Amino acid sequence: MELVKNLTIDFFKDLLSSAGNGHQNHRATIKAVISSLINQDDNRKLNTYLIIDEVKKAVFSMDQGSAAGLDGFNVKFYQSCWDILKEDLLVVMKELWGGSRFPKSFSSTTIVLIPKKDEPHGWSDIGLSPFAM
Repeated sequence: MELVKNLTIDFFKDLLSSAGNGHQNHRATIKAVISSLINQDDNRKLNTYLIIDEVKKAVFSMDQGSAAGLDGFNVKFYQSCWDILKEDLLVVMKELWGGSRFPKSFSSTTIVLIPKKDEPHGWSDIGLSPFAM
């Protein structure tokens, strides 16, 4: 693992340097090292598409009270409406698994000031709460 770490550091140093010309060589070296760490069976498993049972297992293993997602629905909603949503969820998961980019909003958060009292007089009277938007 130390070798992978050092190769990765060298790759990004070169990539972000003013010259930045040698990153192709680093990429080939990193790929060769990583490829040797993963056997063919593991590689096959990592590259197979998700199946509906795997998505269901993930959804139903989550805490029902987990925070709402970007769409405003919590895990309990997805579990309760599984039969209606499962095919659409599988399509989205396959697209993301296949290399589609996550929309930027998937990782955005908004910090909201929530008063702890009806008439706050200082910062101690206000709570901060992160909400995914």
